[in-house]
Amino acid sequence: MNDCNSGYSSICILKDGRLAASSSFIIIYNKKTFKSEITIKEHSGFVRYITQLKNNNFVSLGDDGFINIYNILEDKYLVLQRIKAHTSKIYKLRELDNDRFMTSSSDSYIKFFFKESNEYKEDYSFQDGESNKNHIYNILRTKEGEITYSQSFYENSRKYYIKFYDIKSRKKLESVSVNYISNTDNLYMISKIFLLVGVKNSILIFDVNQHRQIKEIKCDNSDYVSCFLKIDENTLLSGNSKGQLKQWIINEDNLILENTKGNTHDGTINMIINNSEGHIITCSSDNNIKVWN
Repeated sequence: MNDCNSGYSSICILKDGRLAASSSFIIIYNKKTFKSEITIKEHSGFVRYITQLKNNNFVSLGDDGFINIYNILEDKYLVLQRIKAHTSKIYKLRELDNDRFMTSSSDSYIKFFFKESNEYKEDYSFQDGESNKNHIYNILRTKEGEITYSQSFYENSRKYYIKFYDIKSRKKLESVSVNYISNTDNLYMISKIFLLVGVKNSILIFDVNQHRQIKEIKCDNSDYVSCFLKIDENTLLSGNSKGQLKQWIINEDNLILENTKGNTHDGTINMIINNSEGHIITCSSDNNIKVWN
């Protein structure tokens, strides 16, 4: 699939099995033919991230600072709500319990939202650093009551961190410096304890109970590790900025490289997902979505 000229930032599978993809706009593809069925152009900037919530609401995040909530029908869509949530790019949304979610942004805020009377409203937020200098890229709930986030922080020079935050007490916990981190889908829990972090030339493994890095897995011939997908209890896929897919064997708190699929894309692989039919689907900055058996 090649229906854009500005790179695909994210993909997701809708509850009805159709594929959705984001770029400068959103495209909904037919489940069987992968032909474009619906085009959504409701953001004034690039669309960073899309997902479908447990309540079936479809959500998009834009560089315009808006969160858009939709109802996706068979051949059309309805905009249910537009939220001016941030002052600049919104990178990620992660769903929490009880119709709640959180978002991260280049304005250095993480914000939490709840649903009331069929509308989402901001609950609370916290800022980490100066707006538009200290970007908060990815966020993930890594254990009960805690989240982990990645940050590009400017202190005379650019620095990168993995940070832990207690959402119950609303307190910042540990902060760990890393060599580089991008705004891709590069935080991934492979178990209840171990968090993977994709960085430059390596995959870092963190123990989320101890809030510390316990291992570094070197990745040869790659620039930075950009995304992950666990396809079964023992197998992990990773993508990188050179367009390579790597397959790993998961061995408790370790990863063993099984094979490399070479240059599957000509740009950064921004996301890897799978569908109910067993296909692996990748999207990339090279303007392509590919489906693998």
